[in-house]
Amino acid sequence: MTTTSWFESTAHLTPEDKSLVYRVVGFLEYSMALRNLDEFVKQASKEELQAADEWVADRPEFTIYTNLSRRVQSAQSTLAPASKNDDRQGLAWVTALARVELGGILATFSSYDSPYEVVGPTQFDLPAYRELLMDASQSHVWALANDRELDRAASGVPDTKMLAYLRRVGLIRLLLNAAARANAKELARAQMQELVAQDNQLQNQQDRFGVTIATYLRAMNAQGASTTSKTVDVEMAMYCKNTCKRQPRFPLGQSTNQGFNFGSSP
Repeated sequence: MTTTSWFESTAHLTPEDKSLVYRVVGFLEYSMALRNLDEFVKQASKEELQAADEWVADRPEFTIYTNLSRRVQSAQSTLAPASKNDDRQGLAWVTALARVELGGILATFSSYDSPYEVVGPTQFDLPAYRELLMDASQSHVWALANDRELDRAASGVPDTKMLAYLRRVGLIRLLLNAAARANAKELARAQMQELVAQDNQLQNQQDRFGVTIATYLRAMNAQGASTTSKTVDVEMAMYCKNTCKRQPRFPLGQSTNQGFNFGSSP
């Protein structure tokens, strides 16, 4: 599926998805920009595409900064960026980053189980997309590992803060899954093993949230009498519980055998 057909297939979004996705600043902007740029790449001649690529590359405001995971990596990793070139220029890098951003919105606020497949890429920006997926996944993995508030959120009352962390963990798992599958042919065995270990840690974190939520709901049910405030608290806890259940379509480690379907339907 190209982004053009994705944009025209928003009927696949559930009503709940739409109520969340359309609130996110940038969703429609990324969608419309990618729709138009995909059509341009499809219709442009080789000379026109080269001219557009050079025009974008010559403008600093369109520079894409990569290898961001290096800034937050706090231990040795087989997945550390090999390239020393942190600045990328060109149209393919711009569209690839927009796809990662759009996929992130869907990963966080929709029920798509393979959001990064739904949004692309095209053959034009495929190499850039693969690199950005891996860099983004590692940036998020290390940022969460360094987050001192995580333990407090995982052991606290199910509230909006816990919900935000649950969405964050879910986003990272979907992103990690996409990065592993998209780059499977290029990854060494040790690198894949590290990705699997990272995903297992995230799964354990989800399970930890799940235990906290289940304990809270049992306590609330044991209190007996219903009040308006209690109902609101239980509804939030149930929302956290349902968010906690979200998993990638393919368990990482098995997922690479499935390949990365760049033309998938929702």
